[in-house]
Amino acid sequence: MTVGTYFLILLAASNRYGWYEIQNQFAAPLFLGGDQVLVEFVARPSQLQRGDLIIHQTAERLDRIIGVAGDQVELKNDRLFVNGRPVSRQQYPLVFRPGAGDFSIVVPKGQLCLWQEATNVGEGGPQFLPYVMVDAAEVAGRPVAIMQPPQRRQWMD
Repeated sequence: MTVGTYFLILLAASNRYGWYEIQNQFAAPLFLGGDQVLVEFVARPSQLQRGDLIIHQTAERLDRIIGVAGDQVELKNDRLFVNGRPVSRQQYPLVFRPGAGDFSIVVPKGQLCLWQEATNVGEGGPQFLPYVMVDAAEVAGRPVAIMQPPQRRQWMD
């Protein structure tokens, strides 16, 4: 083993880092099923920012934060806006499927807005939404690096 490998094992053994295995192809091509990711645990939800990649405890999957508490998130003609400003393509969700339909929401206190195809069952039956609100306290952590397989090893920006 190299010195770098030992260093990463020590990081993962600490209470600040852990491992997560990607279960599906949802975040391809950035993350592929079977990738083992080094994750930095999030001690305080206030550390989370718009654009962060996160692993959510309940959903057990990677998503990108598109809005934090108080943000107005809008989709207009397949363009994503936060607080009236267009979001750059580099900060778009991991999976962005045009044609989701326009919407405008304000993210409630203590919540995060993530991009994903969710089903909201309410009056009038199921409604498919391109976003989901999650409790910020349920975020497991942020991916730091893809560690396995070796040919995919890379640090996240």
